Amino acid sequence: MLPDTLSGLVDITGGVLSAIDQYNSLASGFRANAIIRIYNYADLTLAGNKNFIGSGLTTQLPDIIKAGTVSGVTLYQNMPLQGTQGLISYSLLGNLRLYIYTSVDQQIAGREENKLGICLKEITDEDSLMDAAFLLRHIGSSGGPGCLGIHDGFSTNPKTLPCCVRDYCLQATMTSSHHANVTVRLLPRRLYKYWIP
Repeated sequence: MLPDTLSGLVDITGGVLSAIDQYNSLASGFRANAIIRIYNYADLTLAGNKNFIGSGLTTQLPDIIKAGTVSGVTLYQNMPLQGTQGLISYSLLGNLRLYIYTSVDQQIAGREENKLGICLKEITDEDSLMDAAFLLRHIGSSGGPGCLGIHDGFSTNPKTLPCCVRDYCLQATMTSSHHANVTVRLLPRRLYKYWIP
């Protein structure tokens, strides 16, 4: 399968290894946590990192994700009944920005389903104040500003979220457990059309 072949094309950084160790150490119990792996198959470096963690704590977020590498971060619950919620953001080509939103609840009766949103957006001068904290405050399950729509049917209707702008596509998947695994791929559009139905 082509996605498995692609995984061999990126270099694994120390950041993803430490995120995996942190995720594995938190994998028992009822607390919520999520590991987010970002595969950069594009020919450009992701930089200009801006993030907002609405609830929970995080491992060290990478400042940049070089072309041809994979990096990762773990979000984990630190307060009872709050789970984790965060928005991670990087720039690409100066005026193109990607956003990754995740929300994971702890394992309790009445637990909400996991939520995932992605966005690859051209940023204009009017958007300069639309940082991660602003976006997170305005996100709901029906969507938020720009193209950051939120998908939350992971246990009943799992899906791959795609978002394409110019020459690049962002694609993400998420598991339904309270120990969630999120895979995000930034791909050149030419490659994307060959292996995503």
